[in-house]
Amino acid sequence: MASISSLGIGSGLDLNGLLDQLNDAERGKLEPIEQQIESQQVQLSAYGELQGALSGFQGAVSALDDPSLFQSLSADVSGEAVQAAAGPDASPGRYDVEVQTLASAGSYATARLEGIETLDDVVVSGGGELRLQFDPAGDGSGPDLPINIAADSTLADIRDAINAEQAGVSASIVNDGEGYRLALMSTETGKEASITGMDWGDVALADGVGFSDTATAVDNIGKDAQLTVNGIDITSASNQVEGAIQDVTLSLTQEGSSTINVERDTRAVREAVTGFVEAYNSFKATTGELSAFNSETGQAGELLGDSALRTVESRLRADLAGGVGQAAARRAHLPCWQTWVSRCSSTAPWRWTRTGSTWWSARTWTRWANSSPATAKRPVWQASSTRPWGS
Repeated sequence: MASISSLGIGSGLDLNGLLDQLNDAERGKLEPIEQQIESQQVQLSAYGELQGALSGFQGAVSALDDPSLFQSLSADVSGEAVQAAAGPDASPGRYDVEVQTLASAGSYATARLEGIETLDDVVVSGGGELRLQFDPAGDGSGPDLPINIAADSTLADIRDAINAEQAGVSASIVNDGEGYRLALMSTETGKEASITGMDWGDVALADGVGFSDTATAVDNIGKDAQLTVNGIDITSASNQVEGAIQDVTLSLTQEGSSTINVERDTRAVREAVTGFVEAYNSFKATTGELSAFNSETGQAGELLGDSALRTVESRLRADLAGGVGQAAARRAHLPCWQTWVSRCSSTAPWRWTRTGSTWWSARTWTRWANSSPATAKRPVWQASSTRPWGS
């Protein structure tokens, strides 16, 4: 079937040209809409930049508005014996600390086990109760911790059974070059937490397995930390000492002397103020770019003349220009007759009576027309020898 290659043949009309003009006209209707969409997208992006700048500034203001910032203390330490961290209730001052002994954890290692070649060899033939002993005084007054040991356990099984209890000791296996030992270490420092021995009780060792008579058990009783603060003797089971100085935590690192100066933490305040200044400058730079106009190129910022941006800048400028509490202070010192009556009616010494729509001051009989003391705006002066609401 033949196709039409040219419109208007025989009529003398340029129908192709008319069709192109119609298409151009329809596309022309879309151009303002497309331009508006593009403009709105640019404006939305600009609002996003403004929101980001405001959020950063708000974070800096919140940090500076935290009362604890101006109450915080710092502990400046000279010397390598301790580290210190001061809390909000610490007392400023100088403290001389001398660390005489660091706290240490107790340890215990069994005698060398004879008769086993590998960790897979059975150590006990009959199960029973193994007891861990915590008796640093050596007088039998310390507590025991029972550990259930299954029959046909290896040395690794015994180690795992002790660790499963999570009872203040950590068990491991040591090879001293000639055989294996079961080694225990207290998980906490200090003398009272020391592991000092093991009682195998009714746990029966396997045939051919025994403890060496020459490579005997080794025990090291843990130590408490010994220190002085301004000459006062202090004992601590831990190298993390709390309470020796009010609301100051000491971390003992080595034996020796250190001096601690507890004082107001001006560094934190300085950092907060610096952060505020940087955030404000960043905000101003952002708003400056968004509202700028280049007279040479005619290029305008995305939010030039935008009412929302002007409102934000105006309110921020007013807040920064006003002193803290100045408005309230100025109002408190103004005579009541110079301010709104509604601000003074609840505290003024005058008593009020009402006749129809007129309120009267019982003290001066000055009339305030068509309003009550609680809702009156500016006073409507009548004849009176004195000013109502103060002088």
